[in-house]
Amino acid sequence: FADVDGTLPAATVDLNAETGIGAAGTVELAATTITADTTDGNINLAHANADATDTSGLTTVTGTIAFAQSEGGESTFTSATTTDGAINLSNAGGDLIATSVTAGGTANVDLETTTDVTSGSITIGAVAAAGDTVTVTSVGSIDNAAGTLTAATVDLNAETGIGAAGTV
Repeated sequence: FADVDGTLPAATVDLNAETGIGAAGTVELAATTITADTTDGNINLAHANADATDTSGLTTVTGTIAFAQSEGGESTFTSATTTDGAINLSNAGGDLIATSVTAGGTANVDLETTTDVTSGSITIGAVAAAGDTVTVTSVGSIDNAAGTLTAATVDLNAETGIGAAGTV
């Protein structure tokens, strides 16, 4: 599935492909519930929505996941998993909640919020890059949602505090 210079607007989007999603260019979405699964290939999504969004499943076996949210809506990643590939989740202007994020192999996890100090916090659940690095960069705060960070290296950066709502 590849974008053809348009945004896919829908309340719920469920994308499934064998060899990648957004391989020829970023797939642009505007939805409140998103699922994207591929067996062999990258997932490359851009999401523009001011409403809260639940990304209930992003999975790939051999590939990376890149998801960029914009327009201020909160992004909740209920599950983002690779067997062997990096994961990069970002939100420009809203909070990011990483409930379960796992990069398999020797791949990194990068979580980032940008733009707005009043709503760019990151809440961490179970986040893992067991063979590599988890980097969390927030224009707000970084807090824990009863989960753990698992990585060889953890790099936390926040403008307004780390662990204010609970130990990270």
